Amino acid sequence: MLFFHFWLGVEFIWWITFISFFMIIVLSIICYHTLFNFLFAYFAPFSNPIRFNRKTGKVYLYEAVAIKWMTTLWLPFSAFKDLKKYQIKVYDWVDFHAVLQRSSGAFASGGTIEHYTLLGVACKPNSHELIEYIYIGETNQFAYAWNWISHFMEHGTDRPLNKAGLKYIDYSRDDAKSFMDVEPRIKVTSKQVEGLDKASKAGSKEELAQIEQEYQLNGTVYLVY
Repeated sequence: MLFFHFWLGVEFIWWITFISFFMIIVLSIICYHTLFNFLFAYFAPFSNPIRFNRKTGKVYLYEAVAIKWMTTLWLPFSAFKDLKKYQIKVYDWVDFHAVLQRSSGAFASGGTIEHYTLLGVACKPNSHELIEYIYIGETNQFAYAWNWISHFMEHGTDRPLNKAGLKYIDYSRDDAKSFMDVEPRIKVTSKQVEGLDKASKAGSKEELAQIEQEYQLNGTVYLVY
């Protein structure tokens, strides 16, 4: 508009210029915010992996730090630094239980639908004092999934997976391996996180004790970093 005003003598209208400039600013902010959130959501982890270590009798929860930003309306630049950061919590299997959460709804045309979610229940040692609920997955039958996880953690732990009798109730060895082979794209942010990550992969209780001593994990059974 300035070009036409000075070179062609077209009348310059200030209020149109102001509105146009304001609209450009607003649209730019909207585009920036949308792109910023899209990129963050694309690279952020979709879940909090759980590693069940049948050799040491421990359960390791990898909590993605970036999850806290997923419900934020406006993301700061610092949020991108959290994309590969995890907090690792470790619980004894004997203090790890489960509950089934059920929700149901009705169709307008008649009939109902039911939805089941399997949740882990972490308790303080030698008690039923709740620490937290942990999402494990969706399931149609509570006993079907949880019994298999219990079998994985409690039976034949001194034998290789292919000889531990883990094929009952239609689960394969590939499913069993997934309980230990989960590999979050973790960024080591402290000595404790590095130690807990190594401890979660320990192949024996002796190896676990060595790692705990090396990284000074203090022998506690539930940690938050």
